[in-house]
Amino acid sequence: MAKTKISEFDSTAANNTDINSINIAEGCPPSTINNAIRELMAQIKNLQAGSSGDTIPLTAGGTGATTASGARTNLGLGELATKDDIVSSDIPSGAVTADKLATNSVTTVKIADANVTSTKLATNSVTSDKIAADAVGASELAAGAVGSSELATNAVTTVKITDANVTTAKLANSSVTSAKIAANNVTADELNVSGDGTSGQALLSDGDGSFSWGSKGKVLQTVIYEDVNPRSQSCTNNTWTLHDTLRVTITPQSSSSKILIMVNIGKCSSNSNSHGFQIRRGLSTVVTQGAATGSRPRVAFQYSRQGQDGNHSSGVSFAMIDSPATTSATTYYLYFYPEGSIFYTNRNDNYGNNSLAYNSISTSNIILMEIAG
Repeated sequence: MAKTKISEFDSTAANNTDINSINIAEGCPPSTINNAIRELMAQIKNLQAGSSGDTIPLTAGGTGATTASGARTNLGLGELATKDDIVSSDIPSGAVTADKLATNSVTTVKIADANVTSTKLATNSVTSDKIAADAVGASELAAGAVGSSELATNAVTTVKITDANVTTAKLANSSVTSAKIAANNVTADELNVSGDGTSGQALLSDGDGSFSWGSKGKVLQTVIYEDVNPRSQSCTNNTWTLHDTLRVTITPQSSSSKILIMVNIGKCSSNSNSHGFQIRRGLSTVVTQGAATGSRPRVAFQYSRQGQDGNHSSGVSFAMIDSPATTSATTYYLYFYPEGSIFYTNRNDNYGNNSLAYNSISTSNIILMEIAG
């Protein structure tokens, strides 16, 4: 059967082999595709216009009807749905309850004469401007019933105020000082902060008068790699070289964290004078280095052993901050830029086997600290 409207489509894709007799079966000629798309657009438009005879069921957001009255029936709408105005005869007796009345909707003309009785008056609702002149005699005054103009200065003491009657509206601005607040009574609710936070969190300003719990500046984790062995590494003069061992991996807990990188090389030297250092994230990204000026090498730290012999070497320590913006495992590598062809770690050049101080063996390490951002 030719599918002439959307309701005739099959939910099994393979069964839809034509649209209004236009062949769209597997292997159909390319020329039929354009006509099929045009026919589909026409059928969708007919559905929108209501001329196809199809209906959209309630479960799919439609009315399941082709007429207005049918739609109202399916949607459970009564006869009031067709009226422009609702008159009193349309409202059942007792149907207008207090919660149906809008604020300030009951005006004077809505209240029948002599129907505001004593029980209808709220406490303190009768103010001076509601009382006719000379209407209050001695017999009308309850004990202690005087207005503010009758009160002497300092006449209202604590015992005159009923409990829980000093409301926010009664407090002047800045009247509640620290001396007025009992100890341990300022909770998270009073600080405009949500919840109680978690262990180790601090209360931080959001910059708009509100607060939130956070951990900025807190050390979230520390990772260290230490090399205690003396090493000799071949290298190329004036060429960046990856150190054989000094590298360490950290997996940040948050993408907003900072990584504090601290490098400590107990002893280092080369068979010449100077060498520079860099820390790289993932072998390629230099964390920090000096400014580009001509063809000069850019380093994070420079060491020189100018004037020392092969028995003497020095230690190197430097630190930096990185923002990797990831929660994936991240490795930091030490690179060096040598003046010479051999780089020594944790030892001197001559490496003498005796108890002299300059032949001591040191340790080297890289320490990573994740700092909450």
